[in-house]
Amino acid sequence: MRRSLFRSLAATLLFAGAGLTCFTGCPAPSPQENAAESNGSGGGETGLGESSGGDQATAVETTPDDPAVVERLNALPEVKLQKNAAGNITTIDFTNVAGTVDGSDVRGGTDEMLAGLEGLPALETVVCFGPGIGDAGMEHLSKVATLKTINLMPRSGVADAGVAALAKLPKLENLYMQQSDITDESLKSLTKVPTLKRLRVIRTNITDEGLKHLAACENLELLDMKECQYIYEMGLAYIKDLKKLRSLTPGNNQISDASMEYVSGLTNLVALRLDDGSLSDEGMKHLANLTKLRELYLTRTFVGDAGLQYVSQMPEMEKLSLRASAVTSAGMKHLSGLKKLKELDLSECFAVADEGMADLAPITSLVDLNLWS
Repeated sequence: MRRSLFRSLAATLLFAGAGLTCFTGCPAPSPQENAAESNGSGGGETGLGESSGGDQATAVETTPDDPAVVERLNALPEVKLQKNAAGNITTIDFTNVAGTVDGSDVRGGTDEMLAGLEGLPALETVVCFGPGIGDAGMEHLSKVATLKTINLMPRSGVADAGVAALAKLPKLENLYMQQSDITDESLKSLTKVPTLKRLRVIRTNITDEGLKHLAACENLELLDMKECQYIYEMGLAYIKDLKKLRSLTPGNNQISDASMEYVSGLTNLVALRLDDGSLSDEGMKHLANLTKLRELYLTRTFVGDAGLQYVSQMPEMEKLSLRASAVTSAGMKHLSGLKKLKELDLSECFAVADEGMADLAPITSLVDLNLWS
């Protein structure tokens, strides 16, 4: 406790008047942990072109929604609907909608509720999840040719057959899944979706072999494989040529020094999450040419002061998490030149003390500094 108070005092004196918020109290989940668990938008990095549900509704010829479908949706308590300027429904969010499946109460919608939505000619986004949502529901959605975003997080009963059905959608851009019983067959199905831009397959059973298929999705901009336990280093080798990738979250088993060589060629990345892996300073050298990075998360890694010299070569950096890493006060000098840095998480970095704060003082853009220990 005394150590936290001294660090708090030092930071307060150095950054007084700069509008900086220093956190030294009770621990809180890191931003990336919260993002991964979000079920409303699929979570996500800020400023990466990822919308809260789907991209802004596209202007279309005015065709009225099917009144029967609208009436049925309006009868569902807690359903959230968004409409465009013409009054057409563009987004349906079943998050708080209760239903019954095989005599059990469920929340997040049911397959039955997804039937007939092709009667909404401007529908682009559907948010649904839980045990009431399965392959049959995806068959219903496959008839809605205007759909761009389907959010099935945090979990659903959708499996490979359901994803195969969704692959028929001609405009699908965003697919978010977590703890779904999908396999590599689902990734094979997605090769038929050239419009796919953002894919989350968090905590699923995909493997390295599946990523071979994903290599064909050349327009992919976001790929989140957090906690996919059956993907290893070679999995990243299969996606190293996805040059449009802007946000990447590998599975824990993929995060090693050797695997970063495959990441080094993804020079359009603006967000990279490498939490909880075996990454050390040796692997950081492969990231030095990722000069467009704005967000880098290195929570609970072995990255130390030597690794921070490569971060210093990332001039666009805005959010940096070093929580529970091996950095010390001496390494803070490598961060002093990051003129756009807004958020820095040094919580549980027990070797960062008062003397390290002086090197952070020149970062006038810094507004959020977490020093909890």
